[in-house]
Amino acid sequence: MKKILVSLMFLPLMIVIISSFGSADNPYDVLGVNRHASNQDIRKAYKYLVKMWHPDKNKDPAAVFRFTKINEAYQTLGHPERRSIYDQHGYVASHDNHIQRNYARYQKPGPPGSRVFNFGAESIIDKHMITHEFYDVRILPESYRRPYFLYAYGDTCHICRHIEPLIEKFIKDQEQLGIGVGTIHVTSNRVLGSNLRIHEIPQIMAIVNGRVTYFKGHVTKQALRDFVRNLFEPPKTLKTLSDNNFKDFLLGWSDNRMRALFFAPKEKPPLRFLMSAFAHREKIASGYVNTRSSNVLGILDRFNVNKAKESLLMVGEDSNTSVAIVTMNTLSSDSINEVMDANQYLTLPRLSSQIFFDELCPIEIRPKRRKLCVILVSKKTDEHNRYRSQFRNYVERAPTFENKVKFMYLYEETQRRFVSALMDGNQTHSNPSTLKLAILWRMDKHHMNYEWVEPGWSGNDIHNQITCQNLEKRLEELFASSNILHYTATLPDFHNEHTLSLMVRILHKFFDWFNRLLSYFKHYDFTTWFSIVIALLSVFFVGLLMRRMLNTEMEKVMQQQPKIRPRPLYIKNKRLALKSPDNTMVLYELCPETYDMLVKDTDPGFTILVLLADDDKEDILNSFRKLMREYSHSNVLTFSYLDLDQYLAWYRHLLEESIDNRVQLCNINIRNCIGTVLAINGYRQYYYIYHAKSTSRGLQQLHGTATESESEKEHNELIVKPLLEGGPLQGLDRWLLKLFDSKLRKIHVSFWPDFDS
Repeated sequence: MKKILVSLMFLPLMIVIISSFGSADNPYDVLGVNRHASNQDIRKAYKYLVKMWHPDKNKDPAAVFRFTKINEAYQTLGHPERRSIYDQHGYVASHDNHIQRNYARYQKPGPPGSRVFNFGAESIIDKHMITHEFYDVRILPESYRRPYFLYAYGDTCHICRHIEPLIEKFIKDQEQLGIGVGTIHVTSNRVLGSNLRIHEIPQIMAIVNGRVTYFKGHVTKQALRDFVRNLFEPPKTLKTLSDNNFKDFLLGWSDNRMRALFFAPKEKPPLRFLMSAFAHREKIASGYVNTRSSNVLGILDRFNVNKAKESLLMVGEDSNTSVAIVTMNTLSSDSINEVMDANQYLTLPRLSSQIFFDELCPIEIRPKRRKLCVILVSKKTDEHNRYRSQFRNYVERAPTFENKVKFMYLYEETQRRFVSALMDGNQTHSNPSTLKLAILWRMDKHHMNYEWVEPGWSGNDIHNQITCQNLEKRLEELFASSNILHYTATLPDFHNEHTLSLMVRILHKFFDWFNRLLSYFKHYDFTTWFSIVIALLSVFFVGLLMRRMLNTEMEKVMQQQPKIRPRPLYIKNKRLALKSPDNTMVLYELCPETYDMLVKDTDPGFTILVLLADDDKEDILNSFRKLMREYSHSNVLTFSYLDLDQYLAWYRHLLEESIDNRVQLCNINIRNCIGTVLAINGYRQYYYIYHAKSTSRGLQQLHGTATESESEKEHNELIVKPLLEGGPLQGLDRWLLKLFDSKLRKIHVSFWPDFDS
């Protein structure tokens, strides 16, 4: 039993371990480094993690699994060639055989004369070959930071061989600018080709923000450049500045982004500027100034910019001064990215998204090498602007302890979950005029270690001076030792303040669907679409014609059918139509005035139920109403009664007609007939009869199936013997069920007798 319990304890762990083998882990995440980490940083992270998770030193059940993953990650990233393969194709070291198989599959010999001068060397197009996995894992996520230029080709494509030199040169140029590049061998990667809707080759496309844009037109160098330029949507990525709008642009730093000003003596910004502005747009808002324009003299004088050269200025909260400036005849992409990377945060940035938090407060599991964050908890009000301004002034002169301390603030209203996690360890007094100040250390991806700085941040300079002294003293103590902070909490995800609204995201989704539908339309030529349109129009008009013919036929049928009178039937003499107390049922008296309407001239499909009664009929009529109440809503039933004391002759003639006048029923006993119900179909000239006390032989007599002696005997009984013992309508409900199930025999007549008094 003990062994079973131990096995059950480790079962969830084994499930996680086994399921993890199904997909390759990201080696950068395993080692806890970013994609731009140096070989030295990778080696240091590997050594530290190996010591921590070595099975001989760590008794954690997951130690062996983690140790194996760490070694696999280092085998991939520790070797420059393998790291390059992973960055380009997404493969890890444990998949080397898979890599070889894919390269062998892709490097198929082309048609005679293709790449004849390569002499076995791998071409640029083959070098940038991608797979469906790499597209999903790498290209789609990275397309939000940089565009990807994709080229689809095949072995039997003659146009591909013709434009290949131009494509290879263009790919080289795009790589230098930092634009992602990928090539797709459609024959070898049909799944990816289908996913990208590649209907013909060659096909040139680009991936930006997760959306596919297709190249149209003739393949020329200038056309390709224009295609790539338009991917950036220059008005959005790089705003054109002049003396009229540059002040508003510089004062817009409340969106938590630095301001980058590009200067060049060109009407259109170079592609280098667009690429860098697009890559940094989450943290830096970029603007472009054409130094040859006549409407930019104010900007040039303010920042003393050389008109003849290219310049880049970085501006923070103070719009009057720049925090960085670089001027060259031609700014290289590396120089631009270096300056923007070094100045991508404001003096006091706001924790406005998970990306800002991850980069400003990086994870460091070793206490001696930890980096600390000092966070001011404020509200999004004008009143707290003064507090943030005072704190920003302090940050400009505060010690950073060799860049191990970062200062920032957040909005309590937008980051409620994070603030709630912090408040679990709140030991400071609640003072509306004092903002809370926290020191935070990210121990791992899901946990933070923090404490509060007393007495908090207020609008009083003397009060804040004490807070600054306590803060700096505490930071010195933490960096001088391996002590942890007072409180530990689980890290929630940050709310992204910059995300688009739900309506905008829905509109973008509709736009994507529209583009997808439009691409399908554009795939077919005019002849195909003309045939499809003609076929659809033919189906439409044929359907319209058939509907019109059907309506015409229905009108003819309706005209041939007799008009059905509305129900209940209209009778001038109101005494001949008795309404029930609840007005749900009308009981007509069958008499000469109503006979033609109810029987002889009735509408097709209607049945009249006639109850036979005498002058003393109130009780039996009430019983009949109760039984018929559940059928009163039927549209094909009419209810009536016949007074035998007045109209017995009609009933006698009906019975005689039913048996072909073989018997003369001269002496009918009225008492035997009370409670009898006739179900008459006047249009079809037949009826059913219900008699509460009729014997089977009596019914046979009416149907003409009894012998002569039996008929005479039954006839005498019908005339002489009274049959009112018990309720006369006792079996009517069962008889009606048989009637509606068509289980009763119809009694046909050649004509309906005249109705005489």
